[in-house]
Amino acid sequence: MDFQRIFVIDLVSLGVGAAKDADKYDSIGADTLGHVMDQSEEGFSLPELTSFGLGNIRRDSPVNQLAPVENPKAYFGKLGMQSHSNGFNVGLREMFDYNTNVRTTSLMDDVPTLSKGKCKTIIISNYQNYLANQLHTENISVGDDADVFRELHRIAVKPQDGLIYVRISGLHRRAKRGDTKGYRQVLSGVDGEIHRLAGELFESDLLIVTSSYANDPALKHRFTREYLPLLVYFNGISVGQSLGNRNSTADIGATIADVFGITLGQGSIGKSFLSELQ
Repeated sequence: MDFQRIFVIDLVSLGVGAAKDADKYDSIGADTLGHVMDQSEEGFSLPELTSFGLGNIRRDSPVNQLAPVENPKAYFGKLGMQSHSNGFNVGLREMFDYNTNVRTTSLMDDVPTLSKGKCKTIIISNYQNYLANQLHTENISVGDDADVFRELHRIAVKPQDGLIYVRISGLHRRAKRGDTKGYRQVLSGVDGEIHRLAGELFESDLLIVTSSYANDPALKHRFTREYLPLLVYFNGISVGQSLGNRNSTADIGATIADVFGITLGQGSIGKSFLSELQ
């Protein structure tokens, strides 16, 4: 597939069920998506994410009001984590960082530098720290998720090759408060924005919807060890297929590297799914 631009939408805190090593992180029974949707009001729905195949990820353990669909619009799967810790940046760094012979570097920085300016990396987020430490990216600092999506749609309709990383923080704030109703409301708004974005994509765009960590609002822990969602969309998909249960968020990074011709080296734990997209 000849993609020139990749959008990564990070729905931070959205997990899709306890990971196989959940017992090591006090996360037995964790299930952010399941617990949030179990308490949903009659008639509540996430039409775009459902059509993408979010419910198909949980075909073996269906989620209330989020049924699998026969012909999903996107490829779908779930991601584990290899890092031996849970935290704010762990999944994000596993997704984007990799080791060279000299140092640890980030794909966010590599996309513009290795393309010699032909491609950009744009970060849209109200969170700094790790993201602000990228040296060669264009950082757009925003106040809330409404600003995030306003900037996202502004950028989406302008032809510019590269990587656009978007961090959605409203879900995380509701999860911290144990506010499952507020969580659903934010998720519903995100669903509508993703629907709009899908209509703005160019033929050479790839959209990845995921989460870099989980935080089940039904549990007391700030971070829960769960599998993370993976939805991959582009124009021209006839029927989306399963990408399976993948071992690491680094698979997203490996796919980004594959698209932009970046060599990660033999030590990389990520496995690109680019060749699985038809």
